[in-house]
Amino acid sequence: MKKISISKGVFLNDDAVRGFIEYLVKLINGKENCFYHSYRNRKTKGEWSCNSLQDAFKQYDWKGKSYLETKGLLDGFKGELRKAFNSNNNKAFKVVCRNILKWGGVLPQNTTWLDNHDTILVDSFSESKEMLTDQEELKLDKADWNEKGRRNTSKFRMNAGYTKIYSLLCDDFIIYDSRVAAALGKLVVNFLNENKNENFTELKKKLAFKVMPAKEGENCNSPKIRKPISQHIKFTGINNSGFSHAEWNVKANWILAAAVEKAVENSKMSWGGDNKQDKLRALEAALFMIGYDLPIPSDKKEKNTPVKGKLPKIIKEKVTSKKEQAIEIYKNNKGKKRPQIIELLINEANLTKAGASTYYNNCKNRWVS
Repeated sequence: MKKISISKGVFLNDDAVRGFIEYLVKLINGKENCFYHSYRNRKTKGEWSCNSLQDAFKQYDWKGKSYLETKGLLDGFKGELRKAFNSNNNKAFKVVCRNILKWGGVLPQNTTWLDNHDTILVDSFSESKEMLTDQEELKLDKADWNEKGRRNTSKFRMNAGYTKIYSLLCDDFIIYDSRVAAALGKLVVNFLNENKNENFTELKKKLAFKVMPAKEGENCNSPKIRKPISQHIKFTGINNSGFSHAEWNVKANWILAAAVEKAVENSKMSWGGDNKQDKLRALEAALFMIGYDLPIPSDKKEKNTPVKGKLPKIIKEKVTSKKEQAIEIYKNNKGKKRPQIIELLINEANLTKAGASTYYNNCKNRWVS
């Protein structure tokens, strides 16, 4: 069976990936006319369009609710989910999972796995959460994830439904569904089109986001397109592979979290909330709106407005990993007490409180002699 091991630092330090992140930063901080997208909304029969990521975010709508209304609902789910998780309450955890899946419109096809694991749900999610949020490396074994023929008996489960649960259980974790995947693919295509003279072989390997079809009837007269079309890069489907979905969800987490951090550093990202988690959720919401449909643009109808300013090229300078930053901070502050060093790790290495505690212990017991 297939296994993968991907270093977060190496992945984010890849020249092409970093160039794409810089491109995202410019889009995030662009006020207007930096990105254009439009489509026909099948329900309202009206034309939807945006002229920036921020504009797309402002137009967020899911089941008739605005972004703030939806965020309030999701924050409630998050509090209940984490409370059940931290208290090892399988019954309560299952109830919240079902509510989240129902909110996302994906409950019917996802209940059997929950029922089959209802006595070990918290343990299962605890193990997979640790795996998917590791700050150094993503390690996945295909045998553990829902694959064809064993979707309801696998150790872990990941799809467009369960990504919603993980996004509320974990920090720095986006909902990677068909709409968000489609939007990310579109942005990659735009980036490639703006860099036609560059050799982006590696980007094509690392950023060919796996996509999913829209959920609609077989006889739909006007099917939505959620697979970006490009002569430079080919996007393939997830094909109901939990293993593949988990891999690309985490890659998207890494990229978007890094872009939000840089956007805040560069221009104080003015939209989406007061903290990184809220801003990341807002960016996900913008992508969700963009990815509703990717109609093939005509030269006369839709053109993507280039990002103002010089487009970021391949970036060569070295990026320090979280581990290296933590070691340097620990070495430079050996005389200080544990709480002081943990505070430095949070502020200078951008770690969570829990992450800073883990890095401190690793520095003390393993990394620094």
